[in-house]
Amino acid sequence: MRKIAVGQLGGTPSVDKQALNATINAQSLLQTPQQFRDITLRVNQDGSEVKLGDVATVELGAEKYDYLSRFNGNPASGLGVKLASGANEMATAKLVLDRLNELAQYFPHGLEYKIAYETTSFVKASIIDVVKTLLEAIALVFLVM
Repeated sequence: MRKIAVGQLGGTPSVDKQALNATINAQSLLQTPQQFRDITLRVNQDGSEVKLGDVATVELGAEKYDYLSRFNGNPASGLGVKLASGANEMATAKLVLDRLNELAQYFPHGLEYKIAYETTSFVKASIIDVVKTLLEAIALVFLVM
């Protein structure tokens, strides 16, 4: 059996001056919220059980919510954009950039946005390579004929 972290008691976000922060481990590979809801916390004298789902809201979430974000050594706030299944990366990138440009006029003085990592340049390069290969294939077909 593997031991995996299943959460933290008193982890962030928490109240000011949180006195306790404990990592909770389970002795199995729990994967779904229902499996976590079914964890028995207590068995009463009458045989009834109190399960985690009876006393808590159980949902999938990030392993940690506390992090320090920096960009080029300066304090920053990060935002990631993930494509929906079947979405057009080029169109999505343009829409996001257009929206950022719109919103930038409302930023406080001295605040600006930077795009730290974008993958559309790789997509553009791939499209160019595919077109180039297609043209080479067409040229070869005409040469062979």
